[in-house]
Amino acid sequence: MSFSPTVSVIINTDGRVRSLATCLASLRYLRYPMFEVVVVAGPTLDGTHELCRAYGDQILFRTCPERNLSMSRNISVQAASGQFVGFLDDDSVPEPEWLEDVMPAFEDSNVAVAGGFLHDHTGKKYQWTFGTLNRFGAADTSLKRATPEYNFPGSFNYPHVMANSVFRRSAIIEVGG
Repeated sequence: MSFSPTVSVIINTDGRVRSLATCLASLRYLRYPMFEVVVVAGPTLDGTHELCRAYGDQILFRTCPERNLSMSRNISVQAASGQFVGFLDDDSVPEPEWLEDVMPAFEDSNVAVAGGFLHDHTGKKYQWTFGTLNRFGAADTSLKRATPEYNFPGSFNYPHVMANSVFRRSAIIEVGG
């Protein structure tokens, strides 16, 4: 893969130390050459902070004072050093080729975000393919195609890329987080 910009793999978590431990362990199998891991934990008391500190300098660990995903993601983007940020849920186990598959989309400088389909726990069925969210957070997963017609500022419904989404860090900074 000739196009290999730096990626910060970000995991925002709170109160799910066991799934986070599995997710962190799975990252050692990523085949992408240039990535760092950033974990931001909320005010959990379940051992998450201790788990993250045990990784030492293998991960970049930050805390979020509230259980607030938007705040936590902004903290993680500020801490990240990669040109791109890839968000994983704390219960994700990415395929080794996850970043190798998604990063070529960014060879087009007009692309600000890319992602892919998610498999469920069986690894055989899709958990999420195409979908939108509305401003109240309600998801519509019945869609069978991409919906670029919803992709404009202020849209009530908007395309949603779930747990395996990668963003140009500069685009997130440009819009203020």
